[in-house]
Amino acid sequence: MNLDEQKEKLSVKIDEKKVKHEKKKTQAKINHEERKIELKAKYTDKKISGHIEKAIKTIYKADDDAEKDLIKLIEALDAEIEAAEKPVEFILFKAENKFEEIILKAELKMQKAKNDLIKNLEKDMENVSELITLEEDLSVFKDEMDEVSALLDERIEIEKETLKIKS
Repeated sequence: MNLDEQKEKLSVKIDEKKVKHEKKKTQAKINHEERKIELKAKYTDKKISGHIEKAIKTIYKADDDAEKDLIKLIEALDAEIEAAEKPVEFILFKAENKFEEIILKAELKMQKAKNDLIKNLEKDMENVSELITLEEDLSVFKDEMDEVSALLDERIEIEKETLKIKS
């Protein structure tokens, strides 16, 4: 075996090592990006769940507050009717207005919770669309790296075959 053949063999081995090293580096980058995407997805899921839970709690609280206010209204209404200091029609008119006020306050709180939920979900949807873009970019990157890797593997095999033929 002459010096040129040895140089070619060494060159092929060096190229092979470079390709393997690049594959490992690329795979490490891909793994890192996949972990990042996975963590972002979990974080976004937690945020969305948190926003929904917060809205539900706010709605339940508004409902409970309205129920408590209605109980107080009924108790006050009973006491006022028993006292008989004012005409019953006036007391009922006042109670009806107070009842509508309680209902409107509860509906307002619920609507605020709904609006906050929508606003927060819109922000989260931006994160979801960013995740989708990252996943698509990573998929394209993986495909390109697979193609490059396959081409380099073929080139190395061709060089090995060429060396075998020359030997």
